[in-house]
Amino acid sequence: MEKVDKVPSNVKVAKLYVEDTSTNTAKLPKSKNISFMTPYSILFFIVAILLIVLAKKEILKIKPGREKILLVIALSIGLVVRLIYAAKVEGFSVDIGCFRAWSMAASGINGISTFYTSGMFCDYPPFYILVLALVGGISNLFNLTSNLGAHLIMIKLPAIIADVVTAYLIYKLAVKKFNSSASFILSILYIFNPAVFLNSTLWGQVDSFFTMILLFGLILILEGKLTYATILFTIAVLMKPQGIIFLPVIGYELIIDFIKTKKIKNIGLSALYAIITTAIIIIPFSAGRAPTWLIDLYINTAEGYKYASMNAYNLFSLFGANAKEDSTTLFIFSYYAWGMFFIVLTSLFTGFLYFSNYLKHKQSAQSIAPIAMLVQMTGVFVLSTRMHERYLFPSMAFALLCYIFYKDIGYLLIFGGTSATVFVNTYDVLVRMFLTEYPYIPADDTVLFIGSLANVIILLFLCIVSIQTVVRNKTIPLDLK
Repeated sequence: MEKVDKVPSNVKVAKLYVEDTSTNTAKLPKSKNISFMTPYSILFFIVAILLIVLAKKEILKIKPGREKILLVIALSIGLVVRLIYAAKVEGFSVDIGCFRAWSMAASGINGISTFYTSGMFCDYPPFYILVLALVGGISNLFNLTSNLGAHLIMIKLPAIIADVVTAYLIYKLAVKKFNSSASFILSILYIFNPAVFLNSTLWGQVDSFFTMILLFGLILILEGKLTYATILFTIAVLMKPQGIIFLPVIGYELIIDFIKTKKIKNIGLSALYAIITTAIIIIPFSAGRAPTWLIDLYINTAEGYKYASMNAYNLFSLFGANAKEDSTTLFIFSYYAWGMFFIVLTSLFTGFLYFSNYLKHKQSAQSIAPIAMLVQMTGVFVLSTRMHERYLFPSMAFALLCYIFYKDIGYLLIFGGTSATVFVNTYDVLVRMFLTEYPYIPADDTVLFIGSLANVIILLFLCIVSIQTVVRNKTIPLDLK
């Protein structure tokens, strides 16, 4: 099999920093056995299908008043199981090592003000560093850094809490459209989803936290609070660079709002709130730094992973280009040029959906933000370069929300499909990391090819379903009773 010749420079630096940090803090738990996730994932999908069928046939019913108790029990179980395994399983060593080191550095004396000038490797924007500063402060206060599992729980805790919060928000949104039984089922489809559990608890990444921020922003859009939604989208960009993927959504929302109201107020306020939010978050890190330091950080982060694909099940991996430099030519243009072209194409398709919806309904047009966010995330992941295996993660929540709002079986199928591919993709990489400390999938790997083909098919299916929903106003209903 073909082996990756080069390891991204950012990863090399991170590994060195992790090794240096590990000599100064308690060793991590040694468990790297997550083989139980394979039977669990199979069981999850079987039970999920069974629950949906039983709810559809009205066989499964929850007595009025009991759904809240059951929801609390389910979310509590989800939380407790996460806390147990968070302490037992080491996680993705590079990410965990960086988060531990960053949390300790950011929580120290003058930690925030000198964080990006200390010479320490960090490719994350400042917002999540603030979260890690809080984590580090609490860990230091209770002396958790010397405990084998306690500090690891603290590092993973923000994402774990986000899992629970997102599952609860899904219930709150679903209960407005479905009965209590169906709403409860949709919530547990998220909290017990193996891809969600793997990401936050076993890997130790923060995609759940990122998704939660986006979900709050989406809720504000649906409530017509565009200016406040801009704050959440700005925070998302200041947490992870891929937050930029969703800027067309808030942009189209503001344009449609301007067309409807003929007032530029919301655009002006949104720009102002975005500037203020950015200033509040970056000023603590900016002492003695050039005004462009944040832009430089984003550029350096992007330049550290100049590959057509980094283990992502997407179009370029389907073409056998995993870990191939994106300056390489594919047909006429480089992979990078193709990726940028497809990002523009995805955003234009999202705009087509927005304006088709407006022209069809005029002043009464309702926001299609759930569909837009699903299209943006899935489209960019599948069609763009420099994508990692985890980046499709938010699509699971957005697909579930699309089903809640439109009750179209297509979105439920997309939720199931993305749940499967995200799980297999991240599981594959994490297991490789555990076994070899070399988490790169060979470009000719069969599972990589199948998973990439599956995601391309899911994207094509999503385009068809979204056009049917928005442009043709047709759905294939699956209304859970």
